[in-house]
Formats: sequence, structure tokens, C-alpha cells
Amino acid sequence: FTYILPRTSADVSAEYRFTRKFAFYISGRNVNREVDTTVRYGPRTERDRIITNNLHYGATWYVGLKGTF
Repeated sequence: FTYILPRTSADVSAEYRFTRKFAFYISGRNVNREVDTTVRYGPRTERDRIITNNLHYGATWYVGLKGTF
């Protein structure tokens, strides 16, 4: 069996409008830096032999300006 353990990831985004046609935005994914943990085992695998793998993606941020013309 191979599966990924559940995790609680938080995403945020905000936008500030200077005018109707011009705005600044910021967006973040996985801002709490949760880790993806994969577990692999078989029906007769002993507890101390279960294979785990942790993936540390960290947070991803996007910042920019938006304009409508």
C-alpha cells in the first residue's frame, strides 16, 4: 500500500486597488509550510520497517501588479 497522509495547508491572497484599472496583488500557497508525507507498507510489514518519505515544498509566493486597459 502507498498513500499520502492528510495535511492541513493554508493559502492566502490579497489585492489592493489604487484605481479602477490598477491594482497590486499578493498570493501565497502552503504558507504554513506543511510537509507531504508518503507511507509505503505491505500486509505483513513490521511497524519498524514501514517506509516513509517527507517532501518539503515550503511556501510559494506570487506578487504583482494588475492593470486593465
